[in-house]
Amino acid sequence: MGWYGDNVSRKEKIRMLTTGNDRTKCIRYCYRGNTFKGILWQVWEFEDKFHGDKFITCDILEYRKGYWYNKPIDESMHPYYYSCPLAYLAITEIVNKEWRDLVVKYHTTKRINRQDRKLHGHLDKLTKNLPDDLTSPKAML
Repeated sequence: MGWYGDNVSRKEKIRMLTTGNDRTKCIRYCYRGNTFKGILWQVWEFEDKFHGDKFITCDILEYRKGYWYNKPIDESMHPYYYSCPLAYLAITEIVNKEWRDLVVKYHTTKRINRQDRKLHGHLDKLTKNLPDDLTSPKAML
């Protein structure tokens, strides 16, 4: 699939991409990114009684020369992006287990890194007023 561009605001582009049709409706979505580039994650649900399934899609969004472009990808295509909310995995059927495992790994690593930064911040505060000879690597041996 290619890229699709529209001369609209990001908010309007997201509204366009999360508006369903007569077969599907978007029941959840979130944007992960910055002002000019990001990923729009969506959970879709089939409207008819024969397809009660929910599924995950994402759109890569990018702002270029006054246009917001999107590239649609669904879970079966193994998107090489892993910031999909974990809650979305819990409410949808498994389509690509390998991709879902990488999403869980991404969030686990992110959580551990956040905890490490917090711990190092506390340690820095504790050791800030200690004499240099107590905080040197030799003193730790």
